[in-house]
Parts: sequence; C-alpha cells; structure tokens
Amino acid sequence: MKQTVNKLFYDIRRKFKLTPILKELEEIKRRGVPLENFTALEMFGGYGDMITKDCLQYVKSLETWEINPDCEASLKKHLPTAKIRIGDSYAMLKEMKTKVDFLSADTALSDNPNEHFTIFPDAFKILNDKAIIMLNTVPEMHPDVLKKDAAEIRKKFYGVEDPANIPIEKMIEKYKALCKENGFEVKWWFTTDRYFMYPLRKARVKKRLVQLVLYVERV
Repeated sequence: MKQTVNKLFYDIRRKFKLTPILKELEEIKRRGVPLENFTALEMFGGYGDMITKDCLQYVKSLETWEINPDCEASLKKHLPTAKIRIGDSYAMLKEMKTKVDFLSADTALSDNPNEHFTIFPDAFKILNDKAIIMLNTVPEMHPDVLKKDAAEIRKKFYGVEDPANIPIEKMIEKYKALCKENGFEVKWWFTTDRYFMYPLRKARVKKRLVQLVLYVERV
C-alpha cells in the first residue's frame, strides 16, 4: 500500500515537473545546454521507471546499463527507444569505445560501498568535449547506517575525517580535482535534494541524497 501511495505521489509530482530529475533537466536547459542533441548513458538503470524514464524525453538518444537481469523487462517497457544492456556497469565502462554527452551514475550507498567512486577515471574517457555528469551523492547520514568499509572508502575518496557529514563544497573540490587530473574543467554545477522537502524531514530520514550536476569542458 505504501509503495502504491509513494508511486502515485511521484507521478503527480512528475506531471507538474516537480520531481528532482525534471527540475534538474529544466535547469540544465535554462543554462543553455542543448540536451536535445545529447547522447546519454545511465550506468545504473534499475527498473527504468523514475530518473531514466524522465531523461529519455530530453535527450537525442539514451543507453542504459543494469546488472540485474530481472530489471530487463521493466527497462524495455519504460524505455522503448533506449539501448539496454544487462551486465556489470563498471566492466562495460572500461570496454566502451564510443563517447557520450551526458553521463548519469545513479547509484547509492545502499547498493555499493564504493558508490560511484570507481567509475573514475574511466568515465572521462567516454565523455565528449562538453558534457554533463550527474551523480547521486550522500553528504549527510546517521553514523549508525554507515558501515565500516563504506566509511573508510568515503574518507579516502573525499579526503575527510568525518565520512558521515561531508559539506557539498568539499565534495565539489574532489570532483573539480578529478576533472583537472583528466583534462577537464568544471564550468558550473548545482545540486538538488532527492528527498521531498528534505529540510523539514531531516530528523526522520537516515541520510540525505543529493543529485549533483556538473557541466564540464575538455581543456
């Protein structure tokens, strides 16, 4: 019942372009990025009924990857014009020869203690000279939900002492450094909270999910 209510609420927000992803895509367009000419890749497609489905209508073409074969039928249903591949996204990234204009890595801490960290530096090899990178990040969480292995990985990746509370500005420093190391420059960025009305629900949720959008150009 709860899932049905949540889905209905999400669909209502989607209709009025109030979901985080639709607000992000509209903001990217507002900044003059021609998404309609962009080739996009979602590395972690899931069932394809949320973020990936909404991206499809904004871009020229979309490819999505998903490791779980049980998701394939749903992906084909929700993404009828997309290219769908079932397999290990990290392995496929290393093998990919073509380039994209829009890379989305919508993975979270609950899926993988490495989050999206291990897509770098390979991700830069598949980007065109001007590109959007969209990442699911977790700047805040209750320490009791952060496992030891994930905590150590976050400390090392971001260069912080407290892996449960990382200022977004500190995260941006890391992504800017990664871009610079791989021949790119971050021209602008913005973030959107994934949870509806997060500031009012902060005391009740275990973590803060933030979608980070980076616009990068090859130097």
